[in-house]
Amino acid sequence: MKTDFVEIETLIKLLESNDVDEVKIASSKLKMNFRNKMDELKLRESHVKNEDLDALFNRIIFYIYSQSEDQKRILINKLAWSLSNENGSLDLFEDLLNFINNQT
Repeated sequence: MKTDFVEIETLIKLLESNDVDEVKIASSKLKMNFRNKMDELKLRESHVKNEDLDALFNRIIFYIYSQSEDQKRILINKLAWSLSNENGSLDLFEDLLNFINNQT
């Protein structure tokens, strides 16, 4: 799967679609990318907990969509960047996980 920031951001935005099949496809692709990024983080950090990754992903999405529009836009951009293969994405991914865990 491509890990381009723009494509990931588009997939995140598709989660708000009224088309159920479109949402399922976007969610599946994002979860696969999320699992890959978690595997990457586990290789780097030995202290990463083994959690139900689908539940963790769903909790992140729920948190993002429960925010105000401005905060939601910021968090979507951060999530998209963290799931990409851009420089610093793994660090941002770890920061985002820590932030969400502290919020929920």
